[in-house]
Amino acid sequence: MPGTPIVRVVDVSKRFNLHHDKSLKERLVNRATRANEDFWALRNVAFDLDESNTLGLIGANGSGKSTLLKVVAGILTPTSGYVERRGRMAALLELGAMRPRRMAPSSSRAPASTPTSRAGRTST
Repeated sequence: MPGTPIVRVVDVSKRFNLHHDKSLKERLVNRATRANEDFWALRNVAFDLDESNTLGLIGANGSGKSTLLKVVAGILTPTSGYVERRGRMAALLELGAMRPRRMAPSSSRAPASTPTSRAGRTST
């Protein structure tokens, strides 16, 4: 059922200013000669996302997927263009780094009351 999109991204671009100075001291000493570089994470991105649709972002590392999600969620402001959102939005970013650990079966784990052996270790 076509209607007003819940997310509309119109010609969104995002530029980051990369500083090549390694330390605060270098930044203060080299104030006159700024060695900055513009990095365009997004350039002229546009799409509409209608209600009940799903959007997948696929790309190589450094291609701007997380930057686009942060701009859509309102965490970052675009350098140019704009984002229209209808309704509330919750940003669920960086969840891939929080994978649950695999635990060994309970029969192979040592009981909690057993002290850890320090054999073979020397104190300094």
